Amino acid sequence: MARSNDVWQCALIDTIRYKVRKYPIIHRPAHRLVCLLRCAKSFVNWYLFKLSFKLNHNGLNTTEQRPKKIIASLTSYPGRIEIVPYAIASLLNQTMKPDKIILWLGEDKFPDKKLPKIFDELEECGVEVKFCPEDLKPHTKYFYTMKEYPEDIVITFDDDYIYSRHIIKILYESYIQHPSCVTGIYCTKMTFNHDGNIKSIADWEYAYVNSKGHESHTYFLAGVGGVLYPPHSLHPEVFNVEAMKKLCPKADDVWLKFMEVMNNTRAVPASNGNGVMGNLIPYSQEEALHYFNDHQGGNDIQIKALLEEYNTRPEGRTLLEMMREDA
Repeated sequence: MARSNDVWQCALIDTIRYKVRKYPIIHRPAHRLVCLLRCAKSFVNWYLFKLSFKLNHNGLNTTEQRPKKIIASLTSYPGRIEIVPYAIASLLNQTMKPDKIILWLGEDKFPDKKLPKIFDELEECGVEVKFCPEDLKPHTKYFYTMKEYPEDIVITFDDDYIYSRHIIKILYESYIQHPSCVTGIYCTKMTFNHDGNIKSIADWEYAYVNSKGHESHTYFLAGVGGVLYPPHSLHPEVFNVEAMKKLCPKADDVWLKFMEVMNNTRAVPASNGNGVMGNLIPYSQEEALHYFNDHQGGNDIQIKALLEEYNTRPEGRTLLEMMREDA
């Protein structure tokens, strides 16, 4: 599992750099101190997790008969293949066990299908490592699982996070209360200009406080916190690979949001805060899509492309009208 001898020297620095890029407001002394404390806490938690790293060979549900399976689905790539086992290990230690954990890897990214030795033990724990013929970048995390298990619950996770032991339980309890909604923990609220168009994603509002259980088309759920998709909660267009690659190749969360609204499926926060998520894995942000999507306007570009393609609907109301209805 070790990357290199200097990983511990670089991990905290890497985490702080990530926070600085993500939250430029920390030039203020008070904010800088809070940010550094949060970085240190994240690093310590991850360090303790690494020290106690042990795979749970009983991490999948084998006793409870559920009407719909709970499937944890994620993807990764060569740059993070030595990191993703930590994310998977956290999913094997849930207070509510998933029925399956599936890691999808593109055959073009792993042509010889050789993986680190730890994956042998992960597979002994019941984790399924599947190679897909076409790597769809971040869309790979959900696409093939939803195709293969259309009648089951799919929860998507990222490959660079150590997840809280209760995250699946929190998401599932929210689903029971809101079975027709997509539910997640890391939630922002879309905002709109005076002309009715969506503002830049950088100007959206965090919707953590007192938003738990409130259903809305304006809520945007990010996969980093885990997102639960009930069966048939997305429009069938979600499987249009050519449109996906043309309009929204690097922002699976954005694509999935549009597929929710097109299907008239609302989003609901499962928690009043993102503190229940877990911790970012330090040293995991050397390559990350958020640099393009969040900091170079990538999300805004892809949102604009999707609106141009899908805003006008045969049913009458536009997608923008649906998103604004309870803004």
